[in-house]
Amino acid sequence: MRNPVVKPPYRVPLVAEINATKGWSGLTACSTFSGAGGNSLGLKIAGFDVRYASEFVPAAQDTYRANHPGTFLDDRDIRLVQPEDILKAANLRPGELDLLDGSPPCKSFSTSGKRDKGWGAVSHYCVAPDTRVLLSDMTWAAAGNIREGAQVVAFDEAPINGASRKFKPATVTGVDRVWLSSKRIELSDGTVVVCSDQHRWLTQRGARQEMWVPTAKLKVGDHLRTIGTPWEKDYSYEAGWLSGLFDGEGSVCAHGPESPQNRARNVQVAQLPGPVLDRAMAAMTKLGIQFGYHPNKQSGVVNLVVAGGMGARLRALGILRPTRLLPKAALMWDGVTIKAAEEVRIVSITAVGEVELVAFSTTAKTFIAEGLLSHNSDGIYQRTDDLFFEYVRLLGGLRPKVFIAENVTGLVKGSAVGYFKEVIMAMQKHGYRVKAGLLNGAWCGVPQARERILYLGVREDLGVDPSFPAPLPYHYTVEDAWQGLTVTEAEVAECVHLKPGHFLHTAWHMTMPGDNFIPAAQRMKGRASYFDYRRLGRHLPAPTIKATPGGLYHPDVPRSCAIPELRRLSGLPDDFQLLGTYEQRWERCGRLVPPPMYAHLAAHVRDRILKVKS
Repeated sequence: MRNPVVKPPYRVPLVAEINATKGWSGLTACSTFSGAGGNSLGLKIAGFDVRYASEFVPAAQDTYRANHPGTFLDDRDIRLVQPEDILKAANLRPGELDLLDGSPPCKSFSTSGKRDKGWGAVSHYCVAPDTRVLLSDMTWAAAGNIREGAQVVAFDEAPINGASRKFKPATVTGVDRVWLSSKRIELSDGTVVVCSDQHRWLTQRGARQEMWVPTAKLKVGDHLRTIGTPWEKDYSYEAGWLSGLFDGEGSVCAHGPESPQNRARNVQVAQLPGPVLDRAMAAMTKLGIQFGYHPNKQSGVVNLVVAGGMGARLRALGILRPTRLLPKAALMWDGVTIKAAEEVRIVSITAVGEVELVAFSTTAKTFIAEGLLSHNSDGIYQRTDDLFFEYVRLLGGLRPKVFIAENVTGLVKGSAVGYFKEVIMAMQKHGYRVKAGLLNGAWCGVPQARERILYLGVREDLGVDPSFPAPLPYHYTVEDAWQGLTVTEAEVAECVHLKPGHFLHTAWHMTMPGDNFIPAAQRMKGRASYFDYRRLGRHLPAPTIKATPGGLYHPDVPRSCAIPELRRLSGLPDDFQLLGTYEQRWERCGRLVPPPMYAHLAAHVRDRILKVKS
């Protein structure tokens, strides 16, 4: 009979305790792209002496210094750092360093080196990295995950020959990151977007023609153009059945005059009256797809035509994704006047301080952001696709026994896979056995299901293959993390509180703890949306904490988490200093790797690879 698993109480040592016992194993480490220092704390917990750190972003530098006073922090752009600089600061020779740590950002993920004017000017028209952008295949992708060459839905920057602007395809020409003063805009349909003060939106004021208005000059009551809130493919049984019916009996068509803007555009499915037609109508109703019932008097065939305008037709194609019809989706928007987009009213504008943003540009100088008609960024982009190889350059000069390089899971998805393989080959050329793997914070003692891709490399002369630790036999929940935690009234007051009568307040009450807001949105708005909005469940680990407060709410009261609560969910010590506004402190938690997660990995390296007894 197996002994029952004993789960120890959740506790992360205090920063003071960690710093007092750092280096107890006799092992050394250096950190690059160090951020606020989550990796460094994890290394120290595992007994490593972190002698050097490198971070370019000022806000992250301040946080790192506050929590790692004994570590040398290099604030230069990583391109200016030489291996000799690191070895001198760490008082080591080539080959003596035990572990090199880093989270080098690849193209579209970078947070390093963007504010150095010597690397080129960057435009101020920027949105938050998790802002969803509409691609031409009717999917939505986070702005920070999109690469150059991607095809997006866009529209004319200015009216042509006095006619209304029209939708058209465009190609992404640049994706970069900057830190700028920003605003949080909330719209009457529940949409929330974070962008720079200078970011421009197509705005309607009264009877005047649409105009480009920077965020800093927007007012509550202004109207923006929208095609509706973003959608995702529906994987339910009913959606799959309906998708098959549209593939077999459906059509996407544009009828009428040759002029594209004058054509009648429809997404429809034909069927004779009977049980199949009845089921189709029931399924469309359940999925929030509005439709018109159009019988043909001669044939008796009934056409169910998607109703509600261009946005509703695109949403129907986007959530069903019928294989035969999807390639024809451009018929529903290419050449259509932007008058087909609805208007949505601004209900609040809130300053959020300086945050990390994506400078995003397209050939049309426009794109669709969270459903809203948006201008893109202009300017010269600093190259960022070399930063992972800058890490590899330092690796070759330092010759550490082991290295760990961490990044987001988007690095092994889609078009980024080729880049991922190039990095592995570059590491191997320096004489390392390299293995890549996925770690989830919930497997590693963190009350948060945060996933990260790790490169783990071991120098060939050690004769040891790289390996990853086994998951713990238990996981911590929100309830475990918050045991014994006290939150002051002042800390609660700075949270984002959902207002009675607002959609999000009602949706929170309709949502069971641990679930997302999708069912509530389907019931109240007639469509699946608010995919990233969730009410925490005390019985579960928290989902991935993102860089902005919107979307993750307390299980017991309709508000966001207070900073002490967030600190616990992020695997941070209770005395870990987070600096700046509420939004800036939240952002730091959303960016860093939880220390217990990194400590779990570092302890495995210590015991199984470097073979130092704990």
